[in-house]
Amino acid sequence: LCADIDLSGIEWTPLCTKVQPFTGSFTNAGKYKITNLTTKDGVYSGLFGYVSMATIKGIIIENANVTGRYAGALAGYVFNSKITNCSVNNATITASQYAGGIAGYTSSKAVINNCSVSGSTAISATTSGTKYVGGITGYLKDASVQNSSINITKNIAIGSGASGYAGGIAGYATGAISDCYIYSANIIANDSDTNYAGGIVGITNNNISKSIVSKASITGYYAGGIGGEINVANNVSLSFSEYKKGFRREDLSSSSYSANVSQCGIKETVTVTGEYVGGLFGVISSGVVSNSYTRATLKGDSGKAVKGGFASLIKSAGMSNSGGTGQVGIVEYSYSACKFSGSGSAYSITQSYVHNYNASNTRDAGYCFNYVFDDDVDGKATYHKGSNIFAKDTIEAKKTTNEMMKSATFTNKGFSSAIWAYDGDYPTFKFED
Repeated sequence: LCADIDLSGIEWTPLCTKVQPFTGSFTNAGKYKITNLTTKDGVYSGLFGYVSMATIKGIIIENANVTGRYAGALAGYVFNSKITNCSVNNATITASQYAGGIAGYTSSKAVINNCSVSGSTAISATTSGTKYVGGITGYLKDASVQNSSINITKNIAIGSGASGYAGGIAGYATGAISDCYIYSANIIANDSDTNYAGGIVGITNNNISKSIVSKASITGYYAGGIGGEINVANNVSLSFSEYKKGFRREDLSSSSYSANVSQCGIKETVTVTGEYVGGLFGVISSGVVSNSYTRATLKGDSGKAVKGGFASLIKSAGMSNSGGTGQVGIVEYSYSACKFSGSGSAYSITQSYVHNYNASNTRDAGYCFNYVFDDDVDGKATYHKGSNIFAKDTIEAKKTTNEMMKSATFTNKGFSSAIWAYDGDYPTFKFED
């Protein structure tokens, strides 16, 4: 690109199709802009329709109006390509199924790196059926988004009457997300049990790392600061030499697992509203969340709502009281300082029986290891569902706000000084400095 291009008054036919995709290299030779792009309503819509095995760098798109089944300002569909240093500002992206600020659908080892979506951008998927909407991409399938940001004043939304997945970066992610930042966004899914919304993803079954949600309003049936749900297929192995002290890490005789979500932070300017609401995830079905924090406000939208500082529910399968191998939800080395509002039940960490054993020797709840929560700001919500199995709280996770400002509260729990930064306020991550 060697000059500014103004497409005012032109009904744009997206470049290239699935049958004949763009496979070359397209680079901005300066800081030139493509403005006032308006596409025809087609299958693959954007500046490009379908991109495969291509490299696109530095493209700036402003004031675009893109409509299609797969809709993104840059491309409707990105297959095994590299998209770098691209930006979208003041765009309206409307899809019948997959909508993203950069790309509607991103797949097969594609990489979107150092891209941004900003201004009065609105991203939506309308009509009935299952929809996928994200600030960067609607569906991230076996691909990755890195070092990218969202700072928009309008909505990332699923239209009324539809169902699906809405996220600040991706609606649905089977690929990895890292080093991303949500500066501002309104992320909206509907209030039926097939709707998921999150500050970063609607649903993920892959990894998320070093990402921050700074300011956002998140609404969905399953809604969380990071995501509506995490559901990772990897097996976890745990063996407890003693479980009647509350399933503590120090009571493990052996363990084998790795983190799926790490160093993710949800700021106090985030509000999460829904039926199953969590400071980190609406529901942790399976997956390990490590070294993360949430300070969001959690709001129930009905009397049946369940709100949890980490997640409404933390699940497990394949476990007995003494441990086992299975697909399990775990939160470790993390903290919650969430506030609660609206209707429904409020739990400092989760409704699930994470510190209780079952007389039948089955285990239907996940685990929380080495964590703390601020019992002052959460209005002294119920710790977790059910009474503790021990007369004395051997977990010692309940803290005052004053205690939450002290580094010893966290280092005594094994929080790593290589990851966490302490400055007399709630801890943050060193990479945020």
